[in-house]
Amino acid sequence: MATDAPTPPPHVPVNYLEKGKSAFFSERCQNLLIAAKMNPGWFGSYSKVDKLCVGAKAKCKRWDEATAQERETLAPPTVGDRYLADCQSGHLVRDSNFRESGLSSDGLGRDARGDPCRNVVDGYLEEKAASIPMLGRAQDPQSEHGRHTQNEEADIARQFEHNRLMGLPPNAYPEKDRHRDEDNRTQSFLDDHLEKWRTAEKKVLAQPQGRGSASGAGAGGSAAGAGGPDEAEGAGLGKVTAPNCAPSDVVDQESAAECINSWRKKAEAQMKQEVVASIEKNKLEHTAPDEFIENKKEPPSYEKQYQDHLDGEARVAKREHKKAKRKYGENDPRTAAVLQTRKAKMAEANSFRSAGCLVEQGERMRDFPPGRTTGRVSPPYTNWWAR
Repeated sequence: MATDAPTPPPHVPVNYLEKGKSAFFSERCQNLLIAAKMNPGWFGSYSKVDKLCVGAKAKCKRWDEATAQERETLAPPTVGDRYLADCQSGHLVRDSNFRESGLSSDGLGRDARGDPCRNVVDGYLEEKAASIPMLGRAQDPQSEHGRHTQNEEADIARQFEHNRLMGLPPNAYPEKDRHRDEDNRTQSFLDDHLEKWRTAEKKVLAQPQGRGSASGAGAGGSAAGAGGPDEAEGAGLGKVTAPNCAPSDVVDQESAAECINSWRKKAEAQMKQEVVASIEKNKLEHTAPDEFIENKKEPPSYEKQYQDHLDGEARVAKREHKKAKRKYGENDPRTAAVLQTRKAKMAEANSFRSAGCLVEQGERMRDFPPGRTTGRVSPPYTNWWAR
């Protein structure tokens, strides 16, 4: 029976990777995260969080290098800005748990990181994996990022030893065990984060004054901030608003760590779902162009022949770059031009290859759900960047 009630809007799938704040976190989770000095808008894909950090660096640099007159027209960096400016985008899932180690499958000397063809877990994409800002560099054991990496190392060592004692495949990392370890690391990160946040507060107190500042905190709130809604927003921690996604998509838990863990799992599921949804798109990107297949015969497949062609062009470009460096020097503009050609050829070859691998993984997750889910641990006491 027809009614005068408005037609509800269609359900649009929530984007856990590129949105943030009230897009999916409940008001309770937003309050919990802000109390933990985590802006709800800082959660997203690796590439999204990286852009946040880059933007904060630029804002802080602009303020620090501006004249007193120029600062009259600028918004001063908040504590959140100072924090982000010293951060890297940090995966909440360990990249090397999802792929093989060593060099990429392209045969061009590229590291396996970022190569979906080396995945052991279907649907993993480095740039799409759930991430948050982490202070410092992963190689620095005293930094927020470094301590999180150390905790990852300890979990991997325990899993490797467990596999040995139980007679299991030495590198196997079942999804339930990986999720357990990822969950357990979150509270440790939050505890360390509260300490590291104080460094950003001190930087705001010490920064040059701006318009209307009575102290180094500048306009826009106290350095300490987050004592209440106004202080939190002024400190760069955001403002609590009602979630705007479907009720079933809202992330709602009872602690900041649980909110983060729930979001991380939903974000991982979305990353994989997007690979399934992109099967046809990736098939098109892995199709040899008509002008290439003209006057050619199968086997091997046109795609295999075209991949060999692209790889050959990339190898030639690599050799030409080496020649240019020897002839002109590394910093010569002519060498730089050849380097750009080399990068473009490698990117073209790798993009074509990656699309084919993602088609295989997407079809496997679609036809034989959930596809491959067992991750990988490497032997302990090895350099994290070598895996």
